[in-house]
Amino acid sequence: MIVATLTIVSLQYLMHRWESVDSSVKVLYKSEGLLGQVIVGRYQNSPQDSSAQRDILWMNRHPQTFVNVQTGYSLWPYVHVVSCISSMKPVGARALILGLGGGSIADEYLRLGFEVDACELDARIAHAAQSFFHLSPKCNIVVDDGRHYIRTVNKKYDLIALDVFTGESIPSHILTVGSFKDLRRILTDDGLIIINFNGFISGIPGLGSRSVIRTLSSSGFDVKFLATPGTEANRNLIILASPGKLDFSGLKVERFNACCPPVVHVPVPLPLSFANDIDLQDAVTLVDDKPIMDVLNAYADEKGRLVSMSEFNWAFKGVEIF
Repeated sequence: MIVATLTIVSLQYLMHRWESVDSSVKVLYKSEGLLGQVIVGRYQNSPQDSSAQRDILWMNRHPQTFVNVQTGYSLWPYVHVVSCISSMKPVGARALILGLGGGSIADEYLRLGFEVDACELDARIAHAAQSFFHLSPKCNIVVDDGRHYIRTVNKKYDLIALDVFTGESIPSHILTVGSFKDLRRILTDDGLIIINFNGFISGIPGLGSRSVIRTLSSSGFDVKFLATPGTEANRNLIILASPGKLDFSGLKVERFNACCPPVVHVPVPLPLSFANDIDLQDAVTLVDDKPIMDVLNAYADEKGRLVSMSEFNWAFKGVEIF
């Protein structure tokens, strides 16, 4: 099985031992709601170094956004990989993001000169992105269910990014044949879909990822993918799809946002894997009337939760669950 991976330039943030934080987390925002608990917290690696401040957005105590306070830049590789790949689109391209989080991808897209719409189900997340992660008002935020939005919007996009984690889970209804048909309707003929997914691709843990790839292929998309650095348990899989032939010949390192190369090295040409590089015989074609992503991704979700707990549980000492 072939899975292309990228290389880290700066490992400082990955090598940091979370347990060694000198100062406690300051809770900037905390809210209970229908979709669970939202917390924005800040901590500082070194009391003497304000540049070491980090802000984190947690959804149900699973980290959704992780940034350097001084720069506002994301400290997670997948955000910068998505940015670098998306940079093949020109200034003025119309981009849609499903799943806003703290707005890290939206920020990257604005730096690339895109017109950005972001659809977010939870108004509290939109509030956190604007109030605590300083998302620019140039990003047009729509509070709506992603599937409802793509079914009803009367607009075409050159680029659609799906980053729809709720905690560690991914909603079933956004990754079906029906949903991909809706996405195709609002995507330009040479448009690009980018899906951020968990890092598993092999064996039973990777059945969810393989099923998404199979479903995209079954829906008529050209599909490729690559992985961010790390083991399957702590990396991200970036799945790319287009109604036409995926062509990254226009990708130029000069177009990358300046914040991206220090975090992750994205070589040109991209080290992509193809859908036919992996065995999809046991994969499932996902349909609306059989929402089984939670079942397919059960191991991946559990592993993601355990990894998160091992890295971030120190942050919740003295913070009530409810």
